[in-house]
Amino acid sequence: MRKNRKQKGFTLVEVIVVAVIVAVLAAVAIPLYNGYIRDSRNNVCQNTAASIASAYTAGNQSFGAINASWHASTTQMKIPSVTAGGPDNIINLPSGYTWAVNGSNIDVAGPGQSSASVAYQ
Repeated sequence: MRKNRKQKGFTLVEVIVVAVIVAVLAAVAIPLYNGYIRDSRNNVCQNTAASIASAYTAGNQSFGAINASWHASTTQMKIPSVTAGGPDNIINLPSGYTWAVNGSNIDVAGPGQSSASVAYQ
């Protein structure tokens, strides 16, 4: 007497087809994801450089000169308040980002190869 058995599970061909589909999706998605990360880091550099350049310009206009202590730290910018006793203008860079003054430009470097340069007045 023969018993009817229902097969459970997947055939080898079905498993291989699914693996190929997943590999194709990963081959497309991973480079796109890396591009988004790179663009995001460059945007952080650009925005940070613009913020520092704006603060530098404001400090330069308020004090008539740029003080070296404003850029003593590569991870923070601190410009004293124009009004006595007022709060200092402090810009903290995100973790892993640094900045420097290069002539009349503010250069910001981030993780990977992300960077930006913005002119100040």
